[in-house]
Parts: sequence; structure tokens; C-alpha cells
Amino acid sequence: MEDVLIKVVRFVANLSVHPEVGSAIASSSEVLDHLIAAIDTLPFTAHRDLVVTALATLNNLSYYSTEDSCFAIATRHMQLAESLEKVLLEDNEDGLLESIRVYGNLSRYPAVRGLIADRKVDVLMVTLLDSGRKELVCAVCGVLMNHMLEKSNLEGLKASSPCQKLVDVLRDFGSEDWQLATLVCKVLWNCSEHAHPTECCFGDDTERLSQLLKCYIEEQPASDEHVWKGHFVPVAQNLHTRIKLH
Repeated sequence: MEDVLIKVVRFVANLSVHPEVGSAIASSSEVLDHLIAAIDTLPFTAHRDLVVTALATLNNLSYYSTEDSCFAIATRHMQLAESLEKVLLEDNEDGLLESIRVYGNLSRYPAVRGLIADRKVDVLMVTLLDSGRKELVCAVCGVLMNHMLEKSNLEGLKASSPCQKLVDVLRDFGSEDWQLATLVCKVLWNCSEHAHPTECCFGDDTERLSQLLKCYIEEQPASDEHVWKGHFVPVAQNLHTRIKLH
């Protein structure tokens, strides 16, 4: 029976990738009820595949939710954010990844960013930047990009050295994944939004970051040149200019 449920939920996840269909599903409170119930009530170890599939579906559906939308998730984003905490405590990489992806969408809501800070979920996110898993690091950066919009959130994370870890990610993965490099630069841009001079934000890593950006901007990429040129270079140049001017 559970195998059938997994297939049904996976089917909904696949349907929700289509914007029109996904938007329609995202407006359904009944669908959201069932998906949240799967996270809240099912023991993770015994129903891992079903819970992870429910999380993947919630990731797709929460993509369509914004503060001014009428979708079900827009009115219950805090309930969903609280439900995700349970999965973060499980020793399962797939559940962790899917949960963080949902947080990435929900972090567009200021209240969720407040919850992430209050419950120290952001501290876990920063720790995961050291995981070495590109897919996980990318998901974490998606959360941090929104989370760093508030100056207070960065200040609350200073002891965890988020900027140092982000520069390390840029160093380790930058030239092999320009999409991730672009995302890291966006996070760093938000981190430095309220810092004058930028050294107040980047500290001892200011010069190291500046040199990395200069190197990557001047690099002739071996692959994904369109991503490098169209996405990474504009963001990296703006960040590099900010460092030099401030």
C-alpha cells in the first residue's frame, strides 16, 4: 500500500513542475494537509521514502508561494517551517537535502527567517557549508541568500564564520560549478549589504575573496561559458567592485 502512495505523491511532484498545474496544486489546502501530515505523523525511519517524496513535492509546490499569493502554503508557511525541523534531526542525507530545499523557498517570508534564526537552524546551515556535498551546499546557499537580507541574522551567525566558509566554497567549487559560484556571490553580496567598509563583514578573508573573484572573472572557462558569462561574471564584478570601493 505504501508503495502505491509513494508513486502517487511522486506523480504529484512531477506534475507540479509545470507552472500552471503546479500553481493549481499549490492552492489546494487538502493536498498540503496530507503532505504536512506525512512529515508530522509518520516515523521517519519506518517511512523514509514516503516522507522524502512528500518533502520533494513540498519543495516543488512551495516554489510558487509568495507573500502576496493565495496559495495554501502562503497562509501556512510557518506551520510547514516548524514541521521541517523534525526531519533535520534525522540521520538521513536525502531528508536533510529536501528539507533544506523547502526552507530555501520558505525563507522568502520574513517570519520564517525569524524562525530559522530563533531555532538556530541557520547555525546548522552554516555548518553544512563544510559538508563537501555540492548539492547540499547549493541548497544551503539558497536559504542563506534570503536569510542574510536582515543584518541581525548575519550578526547572530558571526561566531559560526559564515563568510569564511562561503569563501572556502567559492574556492573549492567555483571554477567547476558556475551556478553554485554565482549563488555564493549573491549570498556574500547580501552579507555585505550593510557593511561599510566590507572588511567589517569579510574580515581577514577580504583580500582572499577579492583575489578569487578577480581570478574567476578573468578566467576562460572550460565549460558552461554561457553560465559564467551571463550569470557569474555580472554578480562577481559587482561584488568585487564593492570590495574595492568600500
